[in-house]
Amino acid sequence: MKRLTTSLLAAVFAVILIAGPARAADPKAGATPIQVKVAIIDMERVTRQAAVTKDIRNQLRDLRSGFQSNIQKEEEELRTANQELARKRSLLSPEAFAEERRKFEQRLMEVQRKIQKRKHELETAQSEGMKKVQDTVSQIVVDIANQEALTLILRSDQVVFWARALDITGEVLKRLDKKLPALKLEIAKKAG
Repeated sequence: MKRLTTSLLAAVFAVILIAGPARAADPKAGATPIQVKVAIIDMERVTRQAAVTKDIRNQLRDLRSGFQSNIQKEEEELRTANQELARKRSLLSPEAFAEERRKFEQRLMEVQRKIQKRKHELETAQSEGMKKVQDTVSQIVVDIANQEALTLILRSDQVVFWARALDITGEVLKRLDKKLPALKLEIAKKAG
């Protein structure tokens, strides 16, 4: 599929080059000729190098680290409670032991739900943060396209070869770092 996409893009470029760099429409058909001006952007590089995405990754790392230490503490408490329950087995009546076991299992399920909820909160925060970054990048790309009269901007992962002069990645990064150097992730507040 990727080879087909690459071949298709190469064919489109060949048609544009054959038709002439200053014409994308047939003047005989009554259409206005379009000056084709192309640019390339490396979105992977933008995502990897932008100050805001580094900030998001650092926030997520710190949040996960704090979350992991809380989970380890709760897991240790559960292990201790399970050992205590096993010790009480011979001391309690079968009914009392069953009730203690039920309470332990309920607590275990609560911890598992808490873990899943927290993971979901982190994933949602990351997704929403990256959406804000992508929206900002899109606006920057539109601004550059308008300022430079670009008619076509392609992602570098869709192009086999391009001249360095067509690459706008550095300019996009510079503007993104200026416009959105950091972004505070929104994490849902814990209930209880």
